[in-house]
Amino acid sequence: MKICYIHNLYHPYAVGGAEQVVAELAAEARKRGDTPVIITATPTGSPTPKRTVEDGVIIYRFVSPNFFSYRELSQHGFLMKALWHVRDIWNRKSARIVTEILEEEKPDLVHTHNLMGIGFTIPQVIAAAEIRHRHTVHDVQLVEPSGVLAWDHTHDSWLQTWHSGVMKKVFAGVHEVLFPSIFMQRFYLQRGFFSHAQVSTVPPIVEAPVDRPEKTEHTAFLFVGSLVPHKGVATLLQVWEALKTTTDISVHIAGDGVLREYIDAWAQKDARIHVYGRLDREKVHELYAASDVLLFPSTCIENRPHVIVEAASHGLAIIASDTGGVSELLENTKNAWLVEPGNVRAWVDAVNAYLR
Repeated sequence: MKICYIHNLYHPYAVGGAEQVVAELAAEARKRGDTPVIITATPTGSPTPKRTVEDGVIIYRFVSPNFFSYRELSQHGFLMKALWHVRDIWNRKSARIVTEILEEEKPDLVHTHNLMGIGFTIPQVIAAAEIRHRHTVHDVQLVEPSGVLAWDHTHDSWLQTWHSGVMKKVFAGVHEVLFPSIFMQRFYLQRGFFSHAQVSTVPPIVEAPVDRPEKTEHTAFLFVGSLVPHKGVATLLQVWEALKTTTDISVHIAGDGVLREYIDAWAQKDARIHVYGRLDREKVHELYAASDVLLFPSTCIENRPHVIVEAASHGLAIIASDTGGVSELLENTKNAWLVEPGNVRAWVDAVNAYLR
């Protein structure tokens, strides 16, 4: 069976858990004896697709025709973002490119993931080719174009309502929809999405935790993620400041983003803080092995954070914001604390509870 995975980002431009999920799905398909094909956008190069084979996976990379790449979106103002989104929704050039790839590869199934930045005309292309279409929902992008909603979001704005209406039409022909969390499934079904599709929730596969050494006097905390406001970086800084008299702890920060310079300056004032920037998967797993506790202070709606799945597999204790589908992940996890997002006092209490 040939399965084509379509996602807006992929190695070496991966930035989050969704990219890792796509990579793992392709690897699993290959182990089953299936033929995986990945179609993804690249920020530099040519609109002409470049075909490579990496670790047995066929990969097509091309520049999706737009004013600028998806990775540059956050650098622009409201007007340019709006124009970019309009072109992304009706990106006919990207549709033609994907059509040619599908005609060449002739997959039995197309499994789409995040399409923002590669083109929302792709579902129409799949329908026209009469190929079975499966879609995995990773975040709230089909309601909020930025993909970021506050953890306590309750009412959609008129712009979010309009965008939702467009996205419902875009995905009207999808056959199957997979949700990594019950929370996210309810989030979309309550808004009338995917009414004609087969819908299911995919439980996380958490490997049995590895054996870890006995707890020592020194505790290493770990943050893995984008250094952006909605990932709770401000909460992390305030919690650490409140723990400034605690000397037998350290925090290790792996990630990059708009707050990187601020984090670097903060680390220069405190020897307990170690900043690594963006790391490859091998180095991240080395950090898991060397750490005791994962900190996940996000202040936005989360689906099923891959970093929590990985940390649990490495046997780390977890202190996480109670947002979106996070509580589902930690329901049966030992040494886990759920904390109100942004509540610094509650976060300090949770850290101290672990240290005791």
